[in-house]
Amino acid sequence: MSLPSQTPAPTLHTVQTRWALHDFWASCLETGSLLRQGVTRPVLLVWALLLGGLTVLVLSGS
Repeated sequence: MSLPSQTPAPTLHTVQTRWALHDFWASCLETGSLLRQGVTRPVLLVWALLLGGLTVLVLSGS
């Protein structure tokens, strides 16, 4: 006899992690699109700095 399994409610950290991963993959796709359009290295550097800042904000919980 098997007991019905209950899925625990997601914690705030779990929700933030899922959102961060979703945002990361969206950023990867956007970066790939920029590369296909021939974006220069300085523009990619600014893009990477913006993504890094966003990551810090998400992971710090702000």
